[in-house]
Amino acid sequence: MNKKFLSAILFGALMVSSTGTFVSCKDYDDDIDNLQGQIDGVKTQIAELESKIKEGKYITSVTQTENGLTFTMNDGQTYNVTNGKDGAQGEPGAAGDKVVIDEATGAIIINDKETGYFAVKNTETGKVVVPTIDKDGFWCLVNEKGELEQTSFKASPISAVQDPNTKAWTLRVWNTETKAYDEIELPTAASLITELEVLGYCINGNLTEAQTGIKYNFKRIDGLTEDLKKWNKEEGVKKVSDKQVLSTLSASNSSLLIRVAPATVDASAFSFTMINSQMKEAPIVLDAPEAYEELLVRASVSGNGLWSIPTSAKEGETYDSDNAYIANFKKGNKTIAFALKENNGFATNYDLTFEYNSNISLDAKVEKVNGNPVVSSKATERDKESLQASNLEVNKVNVGQVNITIDKPIYDAHLHIDDATIQRWNITDINGTSFKVGKRPDDITSANFQVHVHYVTLKGEVKNEWIPMTVAKSFAGQTVLTNTDHMIKAKVADDKFSVSLDKMFTDLANNAALWKSDVVKATTQLYQVGTDNGKDKLIDTPENVTFQIQNKDNGDVTNQDTKNATKFSANFAQNWPATGEDYALDKEYYVLVSFLAENSDVLNTVKVPFTMNIPELSTFLVKQQGVFNGTNDGTAYIFSKDYNVADNNVIAMQYDLTYGFVKLAEKLKPAEATPTTLTFKTNGYINGDDQNAEGAIVGLAAMSQATKGTVILTQENVSASDAILMAKSGKNSKVYGKKFVIEVDDAKYVGKYAYSDDDKNAQKFTITMKSPIKEGSISAADGSKSISIDATDQQKIVESKFLAKTYSTAGTKYELFPSDNTKKNNTIYGWISYNENGTITITSKDDKVLKVTEIKNTTETTDDTEGSEGYVKVEPVNPAYDTTGDITVTVKDVWGFTISQDITINIKR
Repeated sequence: MNKKFLSAILFGALMVSSTGTFVSCKDYDDDIDNLQGQIDGVKTQIAELESKIKEGKYITSVTQTENGLTFTMNDGQTYNVTNGKDGAQGEPGAAGDKVVIDEATGAIIINDKETGYFAVKNTETGKVVVPTIDKDGFWCLVNEKGELEQTSFKASPISAVQDPNTKAWTLRVWNTETKAYDEIELPTAASLITELEVLGYCINGNLTEAQTGIKYNFKRIDGLTEDLKKWNKEEGVKKVSDKQVLSTLSASNSSLLIRVAPATVDASAFSFTMINSQMKEAPIVLDAPEAYEELLVRASVSGNGLWSIPTSAKEGETYDSDNAYIANFKKGNKTIAFALKENNGFATNYDLTFEYNSNISLDAKVEKVNGNPVVSSKATERDKESLQASNLEVNKVNVGQVNITIDKPIYDAHLHIDDATIQRWNITDINGTSFKVGKRPDDITSANFQVHVHYVTLKGEVKNEWIPMTVAKSFAGQTVLTNTDHMIKAKVADDKFSVSLDKMFTDLANNAALWKSDVVKATTQLYQVGTDNGKDKLIDTPENVTFQIQNKDNGDVTNQDTKNATKFSANFAQNWPATGEDYALDKEYYVLVSFLAENSDVLNTVKVPFTMNIPELSTFLVKQQGVFNGTNDGTAYIFSKDYNVADNNVIAMQYDLTYGFVKLAEKLKPAEATPTTLTFKTNGYINGDDQNAEGAIVGLAAMSQATKGTVILTQENVSASDAILMAKSGKNSKVYGKKFVIEVDDAKYVGKYAYSDDDKNAQKFTITMKSPIKEGSISAADGSKSISIDATDQQKIVESKFLAKTYSTAGTKYELFPSDNTKKNNTIYGWISYNENGTITITSKDDKVLKVTEIKNTTETTDDTEGSEGYVKVEPVNPAYDTTGDITVTVKDVWGFTISQDITINIKR
């Protein structure tokens, strides 16, 4: 049958529900329940498939097997969904159905066999209606009347149906528990396309960035010349016809550059055409896409998802005039717009246009041999004597691939090499303008040879160039060593790295002995990767930086005894430049080591890739958990310093910032190493808001520059290992509990390599200063707010009855009635401002109930006197009965803040 797609006219609700994916119900009889054990195993298989789909993988093929279906993913892995060998309802059948629709005829094909049934297209959407399964378990389709029609084909418990509209697969698996099909959408590369963009034309590696107005030139052949007639008689060449057009749009080495999203999609299997709005194709053949791996110098385009589509002319097309060819791209004075269409349906906008420009050169000539400018090219063949002349400059090539490049687009090209030359140098793989040399010259013979480049330019001219060459005494290939991620060391002597040359000797294999016999020295060159218009840039080796080839004893064999080489060594000694784009730390570099023979022939090369890095700024500023609690907002408890300026006996609030970070000073100034410079700054405003009405009320001070009673506050450039945050005189009450922003002002690793503004901004933090006394606690010894004493205690409430702590209930315990010696030997008591008699303040809440009659600090035992525990003495106003009254215990700190706590006192008679 050659029946094409049917045309469905009647499309109601049935059609809407039948297009795309389906959910169908099916009441299998008891026989299918016997397959339960096999079906249960499918769950695990489906879970594996779903997991891969969620990772971004997609289906490249579906194959029917004896036990079900096999799905191949784009990473090459296969997944089996199996269900035994018996079909539904116990009848002989396939364990799995693979259902596709022929794109040309609409024929429904199950398990690679035509069914005699045909799919229909929705006349409104133009989309094909995909077969589904009815309640009886048979494959069904929508007929040309728009009605669901049952086929004679019973569905298998497992099936995969491909939607010809999107190319996605739908996997259906019968669920014996729900008595319904479970469905999973399995994408293909084509179904995943979300965006398709044409970036321009790429000719000889040069990208025409304009998406519209891509310029072209052409030549229409008006009668074949004798040279063209001779060309056409050669075997394997692209023939040239009379009236044929040779165009830059379809020249050799021209391609269309596209971007496919998502970037993970493999577009290599796609097929594209270029069409105008009337669906007429441009006179250009688009071949299979190839991954574009060159550097795209265009800031607005991501390098991901780039593909190059080689272009060529449609063969056999001829034109009676130039205007007839131009009419493909222009109608009258109006430019024709084209779209790029993937054959499965996804297309770009019609925004690709072409503009004729007769100024584009159609001439060409040989430009390079293996990337080096060609020398001594000649339009006629040299005789043997002139070819071997000692003064002839020749193109030196190595064993391996030889590529001859032509400077402009051409129609076609090939090489002629005589048989003797092919045999002498073991030349193989002659393809286009490239070939391979398989033999090194021996110590006696090093003859020159010539290669005939024969090509047709886009002007329709046949050209001949003879290129003289000689094979260098070298070994094929380049060894690329593993990249070294070099962290500049703080110790000068340690700032170096070395890598083994074992891989080079592995690559040399059987030639290693010859290499050791021939090598006399090595040279090194430093390159920055990809920064010279997409090419690697040769840069000067920094002063006092040395690259060496070393032997096993670390001796330098770069210029002598090179045969003993075992490793490459780079010694930087902190001499890598800190400035200049050529030496930026965010770039990639490599040293190209060339090993030379006596005659300066390059025997082989080794690429030593590396990157230069400095430690992250965050490695120095590791925040203390107890201060920052895993955030950038620190709460700091202030403490006294002798050099703080007092204002009316109130010391300015301050915090040593080094206490907020883990071993900050040690990291910045490690032993026997070059210090790293790091300074802080603050604008001194609450929350860093310079519009705050309070103004700048804190500053930074350098501890090392302060003297007792004198401190200089600044807002910036204070060394991080020496910095304190301090309130301005008289501003304690405004500063307390408020956030102040601290920033990194300047940071240079080993005092040389500056961190970026982004690096510094990322380390911004805040400090909130609070008093360790005010934020502490006062209670009874048992943690309550009540103390009971007997009248026989002389109403003395001793130290051991109280519990005072700094910071919080989890803080450090201190005494309310410390001895003089205790005060001297513990920092905490330096934070407390005592009354003139050296005690804290304790008062009665109600003098008519209870009076405080004495406060006495602890005295220590001496040779002459017995010590006693400190206490506060209270006296009940009415001592005849049990008395309950409150006292207020107040501790004042040196910064002017207090903590007051009411304690209930129970006096029992």
